[in-house]
Amino acid sequence: MKRSIPTGAWIAGGLVAAALVMPGVSFATATLEQLVGTNGNTVADVDRAHQLLTAPVSPANLFTVLSSVNTPTSTCQGVNWTPGTKGAIIRDFQYDVYLGSSSDVAQLYVGADCSGSVVAEFNLSPFQTGEISFGDGLPLPAGGVMSLKVIDVSLGTDQVDFFVDGDTVPAGAVPATTHVIKAGPLVIPKSR
Repeated sequence: MKRSIPTGAWIAGGLVAAALVMPGVSFATATLEQLVGTNGNTVADVDRAHQLLTAPVSPANLFTVLSSVNTPTSTCQGVNWTPGTKGAIIRDFQYDVYLGSSSDVAQLYVGADCSGSVVAEFNLSPFQTGEISFGDGLPLPAGGVMSLKVIDVSLGTDQVDFFVDGDTVPAGAVPATTHVIKAGPLVIPKSR
C-alpha cells in the first residue's frame, strides 16, 4: 500500500530546499546596515579588498626621520627635516645610545640652534634605548625645525641615533605661534 505525503509536508520541504539551494532568498530578507563617519552621514571608506580603512591619518602623511649625533664635546645639531609648507604633528621620539655617560644629557628643542622650548630630555647612559611619547602630538608649524643638544659633562664621546615619528598636516592646522608644552613622562626606557 502506497502512503501519501501530506500537502503541508511538501510545502515545508520545498521551502527548506529553496533556502538551501538559493541563499539569496534568505539574504534578501536581511536588513541593510552600514558604518558611517563621525558626522553621521558619510559612509565609512573601504579598500579594494573591502577592508575598513581606520587610520587616523593618510599613510602618505606619515614620516620617520633618522638622525644621529657622534661627538666628544657638547654640541647642538638640527634634526635633518622640516615639514616645508605643511605643518607637522610629532608623535614620538625614540633614541638608541651607543656611547655615553649617565652624567651626560640630551635635550630635544622645537627651534633651530637649540633655542626655544626644551620638549624632552634624557640621560646618555650607554646601551640604552628609550621612547618619549607626545600623547596627542607635538605641533610643529610650517617651516618649523627641531634640534638636539648634547650636554657633555663627562668629556667622553657620546653617540646617539634618534628617530622622530609624526604626520604632516595642512599649514593652517598648526599656527606659527604654537606654544609647546614639555612632554609628560620624560623617559620610558626599554631594555635591549
